[in-house]
Amino acid sequence: MENTIVQLSKYVITFLMICFTMQSFAALKERDEDERHYILMRQIIMIILMNFICFFVMFLQEGEVSTIQMFLLTMAYILGVQILYRLIYRKASMILVNNMCMLLSISMIILTRLSVSKAMSQYKILAASMHAPGSASPDWGPSSRPSW
Repeated sequence: MENTIVQLSKYVITFLMICFTMQSFAALKERDEDERHYILMRQIIMIILMNFICFFVMFLQEGEVSTIQMFLLTMAYILGVQILYRLIYRKASMILVNNMCMLLSISMIILTRLSVSKAMSQYKILAASMHAPGSASPDWGPSSRPSW
């Protein structure tokens, strides 16, 4: 049964990645803001679903509880980024944020597959970079950029 789930998950993950990519192009092409918002929400659901499938398969194969911990940490980070970007950076491109979250989740999946301890240390760096003081100011306008 485990082997069947692992083999089936390969096709489901590939299908999700193809759908995510097609949705990205569709969101760029779409002019209606409501339809674009709907597409972006579907992308977030695809990110969550892909993470769940990947970490579930890793848990089935290895049986380590730390895999579940990494799944929960990755989900917390991705959902936190989604919420904070919408609150702080209102004019940010949500298509870009979704693609960033997808790439971050893929990197955490790969790192967890290789070594949970290395993935945990990378997650600490990732979380610290999100809270870095003075890394960017949302109030910067064209005239208030620093002169370096």
